[in-house]
Amino acid sequence: MKNKNIYMLGAGLLVFAATTFISSCKRNKFAGPELATAKEGFALTSSFSSTSDLLSFNSADPTLGFSASFNQKVTWKVIVEGLNSGAKKSFSGTTTGFDETTVLFDGRANGVPFFQSDEYMRAMLLVEGIKDTMFIDSLETVKAYTYHKKTRNGVKHVLVDDFESTSSGKYAPVSLAIATDALDSDIDFIADTNYFVDGFRSYKMLGRDDNNNGWSGGMNSENLIDFYLVQDTSQLLIDSGIKPEDLYFNMYVYGTGKSNTTVEFKVYEFDHDSIYISSEDSTYYVNNRQDMKNAIFQPGVGGPPTAKQAYDQTINDGWIYDQEVTWTGWKLVSVPYSQFRAANDLAMGGNGDRVKESWRICGMAVSLLSYPTTGMLTETYIDYLTITQGGRFQQ
Repeated sequence: MKNKNIYMLGAGLLVFAATTFISSCKRNKFAGPELATAKEGFALTSSFSSTSDLLSFNSADPTLGFSASFNQKVTWKVIVEGLNSGAKKSFSGTTTGFDETTVLFDGRANGVPFFQSDEYMRAMLLVEGIKDTMFIDSLETVKAYTYHKKTRNGVKHVLVDDFESTSSGKYAPVSLAIATDALDSDIDFIADTNYFVDGFRSYKMLGRDDNNNGWSGGMNSENLIDFYLVQDTSQLLIDSGIKPEDLYFNMYVYGTGKSNTTVEFKVYEFDHDSIYISSEDSTYYVNNRQDMKNAIFQPGVGGPPTAKQAYDQTINDGWIYDQEVTWTGWKLVSVPYSQFRAANDLAMGGNGDRVKESWRICGMAVSLLSYPTTGMLTETYIDYLTITQGGRFQQ
């Protein structure tokens, strides 16, 4: 087992192997409307402890709770920290203690990055006015928390791509098919470990728009009907009848400071099918997925649908949203489908019925643009692409 029991505290090095210890440092200070400073004689009446030390946040009901009690009402803070990722989750209060029902860690971080799988963690208890910090060591994740197929605050989440690798095994990843502009230079489209939100890597997109067409490269679902090629209807990404204003495309985007960097989201709708022209039941394609697979890999083979079977951008709709990256560091971008505009190029998804129909969405793409000024060197990192129904991504 990896040794994660060495920490730097102040100017000295403390080595430990126990589960709970106390370190001396500067007096803890808090900010807030109600502060209760520990008075002389402060003591714990029950130790700082956790309900478990080996955790799987992929389980239905993660149960990592923390508890402690004091002989005074004080302001306190509990911080859980991932030792590899640097992810943090904090809880605070002004009470005579807390238990596992009030301080319950479900694996989600306060911001970015997220906690990782197979990661060692430590929990810290700080009390206002007390110079000692109490630690619980040797906590470890087995599986990290995932938002995939989770409903939070009434919002359904589906993870499209975590960009961990080109064969991440996630639902219909968009990073399986990469295309770049051969006339541009400094092209670098690759999974990268320098920055990440989830897991151990994100996806780097870098390019110099030498030919001034504004596009340096992009990626998309391996087949542009991937969202339909599922085993059963329970695996469909999008519910029939969802309104465009209630359907969101979400992704974390890292800005490196290079001006005119823009990330383009593109969503594809399967419009051109005489059999499917009036139905809003996307289960039709699920039931005929083998015919569609045959059409993709063996053109001309297979039964219905009788119209063009593989996605053809010259006879279907593409919908676009361009996000200028004007910040430095990570930012969550959440865009409702209602804000996407129709593609104008008739050869690139601009020749469908020009009507937004969420239940026809069958695939998507992400591209790097030099915009609003063409001809520039642009760069960004992207991570954790999700589709949510009923609202924005709920971290």
